Amino acid sequence: MHAKARAILAGNARSVAAAIRGTATARKLTDTARKGADDAARYLTNKAPYLDYPTALTQGWPIAT
Repeated sequence: MHAKARAILAGNARSVAAAIRGTATARKLTDTARKGADDAARYLTNKAPYLDYPTALTQGWPIAT
């Protein structure tokens, strides 16, 4: 989890979303069991343009996620 959070902070939200989906698929989770993973991946994909943490940190903008 910590590695995924660091990857998101590094600006890699979409790749983290793909990794979450890939893990759920590799574990052969049922639709019900993987709902949380799919919801998290969808959030990261949909919000990726707003999760540009490298720019925010460089500009000194606050991060309150």
